[in-house]
Amino acid sequence: MVSYVREMDLPSPEHVDQRLESVPWDDLVRPPRDPRRRMILVLLAGVVAVIAASAARTLWPAPALTGPIAASTVDTAPVPPGVAASAQAIDDGTPSDSKPVATTGAGVSPISEADLRAVSPGDASRTVVAYAELFVSLWLTLDGGTTASVDEMLPRGMADGVIDPSARSFVESAIGMSATELAASIWQVEVVVRSLSAFADGEYVRVPPRAYSVTVHLTEGGPAIVDLPSPAKLQMSQAGVVSTELGEAPESVTAAARSLLGSVGLIDDATLTTSQAADLWRVSAVVRDVAGVPTRIAVWLDDAGIQVAVPVG
Repeated sequence: MVSYVREMDLPSPEHVDQRLESVPWDDLVRPPRDPRRRMILVLLAGVVAVIAASAARTLWPAPALTGPIAASTVDTAPVPPGVAASAQAIDDGTPSDSKPVATTGAGVSPISEADLRAVSPGDASRTVVAYAELFVSLWLTLDGGTTASVDEMLPRGMADGVIDPSARSFVESAIGMSATELAASIWQVEVVVRSLSAFADGEYVRVPPRAYSVTVHLTEGGPAIVDLPSPAKLQMSQAGVVSTELGEAPESVTAAARSLLGSVGLIDDATLTTSQAADLWRVSAVVRDVAGVPTRIAVWLDDAGIQVAVPVG
């Protein structure tokens, strides 16, 4: 069997040597590093380390010092008023009479349990006023039902209200006007009442507003009524009037006033009046509710049509 081998065109050794000698070996050598680049990298690494250390102190604060150093600075730390503190003994071989003790200054007494349970004057007044309003509303309401709920608010044996099945009384509102602390935990509350009354088959008649005085004892268990309501004088007075002159307000003022007045009902345009006091405007109108009941109301605005507080004369 005859085989054929193709002769390859290989370069001669002399030709290869000539090619290798023509390569620019000096240009292929790695150039030296710039020293400024190394300095920049070192500075960046330092900045990153500082930021990391600061973040670590923020997220994981160092524990409080213990031992002689911490104890020696206890007496300089701020202590809340009224709180007496004493430093714990440190077992470090120091004589007991020379160990530091934290103090809060002379004449400061510790907080007692009674102080912690005490009610602030503002909270106490709101509590007794609300309780007095509830009591007066229940006491004056007569609708033929039981009076057990209001009887339980009075001391034992004092609930001797008049029961008349023919009488009806509906309390519209009972509003606490003032609260005075007569003695420790003893309050006197003035309550103004508006109500409607009827007898037998008659129609309801509006009763003129009247005031009652209610004594409330603020006990540990809550407020308690001391006695029946007592009549009180209804204090009513009139404020000074700001002098105004009728005038035509700017369109911006009229438009703003209509928007405000119309938010509570339908404005009767024929009743709209505008008057001016210095740089303020008073706009008044009759407004009817959804049932058509009319009520006159007023609003004060400045020249820009912005609502302002009512001035007092």
